[in-house]
This record gives sequence, structure tokens and C-alpha cells, in this order.
Amino acid sequence: MSVSLMPRVTVVTAAFNAAPFIAETIQSVLAQTFTDFEYIVVDDGSTDDTAAIVADFAPRVSLVRQRNAGGGAARNRGFELAQGDYVAVLDADDIWACDKLKRQVDAMDREVDAGLCYTNASSVRVNGSTIQSRMIERHQPLTCLAALTGRNPIVNSAVLYRRKFLEPRPYIDLPVGEDFHVHMKVLWKSGERSVFIDEPLVRYRIHETSALHRVGSWNRGRSTFLAVKTFIEDMERVMPLPRDLRRRGTAFAHFQWAWSCIDGRCRYGFAARELMRALLTDVRLAPQIAGQFAKMSLLCVRRPCVTGAWRGGP
Repeated sequence: MSVSLMPRVTVVTAAFNAAPFIAETIQSVLAQTFTDFEYIVVDDGSTDDTAAIVADFAPRVSLVRQRNAGGGAARNRGFELAQGDYVAVLDADDIWACDKLKRQVDAMDREVDAGLCYTNASSVRVNGSTIQSRMIERHQPLTCLAALTGRNPIVNSAVLYRRKFLEPRPYIDLPVGEDFHVHMKVLWKSGERSVFIDEPLVRYRIHETSALHRVGSWNRGRSTFLAVKTFIEDMERVMPLPRDLRRRGTAFAHFQWAWSCIDGRCRYGFAARELMRALLTDVRLAPQIAGQFAKMSLLCVRRPCVTGAWRGGP
């Protein structure tokens, strides 16, 4: 009888200038009580000591180097090399609890139709001190409709995917939000079947050098919009979405783009047009849209609009 040498789980970390955090991240993976995994770290053209630090963990960790192409491209490279039945993503500045993989693999082995498993998480500062002990306070069943209309609880480093629902290169080219696009596609392809473990098995690090903080408000909103738009277009070709789901998801994506602009105190004219697009697509958003128009007006009364604040477009 032949024995498979393939690992059950592939762990993928995309790293760019992550030298201050990457060793602790790697150590949290190597300390897992579940040991049947391969670990691939893709260095996305770092200019600091990231690659050298990762190389010190060989052969337990496989280092792949590429020119800088963004986090999505780096994860795609890792996913192409993945051999496990399951694939887990861990951002280069986050940390896993030692039983994270075991709990998730056991859960997915029981729920054989589930496309993904995700856990609760805590948020921490650069020094490791806790900001929020449980990022998901009141969990509700995860559906595509819930996620597309603003109730997406998934932290990227908390997800374990069943690989058969993944494309070879599932990430699209976005500065942020590319993980949301993958979550939605796996969820829809698996019949909206997922598993949630209500334990903070991930420590999500919040700091000013993270990708989320480097990207401006307008680009954050744009990334969300494009993640939703591409998800809908891709699913139309393979597993079409109900018309109401498409409409509500698109409307909320317009709303989110406007909200990002207003929250970032920029491009109010563009935000106003996006709010109107959202309203014309789904009138059920009228109360939230009215609230955002009121917020814009109040902001301009309290602080005169800076030059370009009402400018629209890129």
C-alpha cells in the first residue's frame, strides 16, 4: 500500500519588508500542534532583511523570492506551489495560537462540504499588547449577501480554505481587499457552507506600516468596489448569482466607496455621485445614504472644504 507524502495543509505567507515581525510569525506556525503541513513564504521583493530571516528557518520553511508585485501576486505564487488539501493564509505580521491549525482541520474534516473555516481573532499593537480581545463580538451566519452588504467578519489570517474550491491563482491585483474577493468565491462555490470557531486563535497586528494603512481612503473604497465587481462578473460565468444579490452587492459597493471618501475627508463630489448610484441601484440604502450626505454637510460646516475635496475621479 502506498503512503501519500503530500502534506494535508499548505500555509502561505506573503512578505514585503516584514523584518520586524516575520520571525515571530514563522515561529507561531512552527509551534503548531498539528504538524502535517508545508510552509511557503513568498518574499515580494523586500529591501530589508526579510529574506535572510526567512532563510534561517530552512528547511522547515520554503522561501520563494520574486520581484515586487503586490501581496495578491505573492499569495498567488504560493498557492500555485501548494500541495495540501487545505490552504491557510497568514499575513507576515500576524500570529497564530498553537492549536489554530488542528482546530480548523478537525472542523473541516467533520464538515466535509464546507469551503472554508475561519476563527475569531484579537487585535494587538506593534508591541503585542491587546487592543480588542475578540474582533467578532456577535457572530451571525456567514452568507454572500451578508458579506456583500457590510457584514464580513473574516480576518485574512484566520482562514483555512478547502483547496478544491480555489483557483490556481485566485487573487486579483488590488492594493487591499483582494482577500475578500477570494473569500466570497470560495463561499459561493461551496454552497455558502463555512465553519466558524469562536475562539481568538489569531493575533491580528495593527500598525501604520501595514498595507491597509498605506493605502489612502479613495483607494480603499475603490479596492472594495472592484473586489465585489470582479466577484460578480466571475461568478456570472460559472455559478450565476441571484439578481437581487447582484443588485444589493453592487449598491453597497458604491456606498462603501463613498463612505471611504467621506471618512477620509476627500473627494466629496465623487462620494456624492457614488451615493446616488447606490440609491438608484438599491433604494433600501436610503437611510444610510441620507446619513452620509448629512455627514458631508456637517464636515464642511465644521471645517471649510480644502481645495480638491469636491474633486471627483482618480
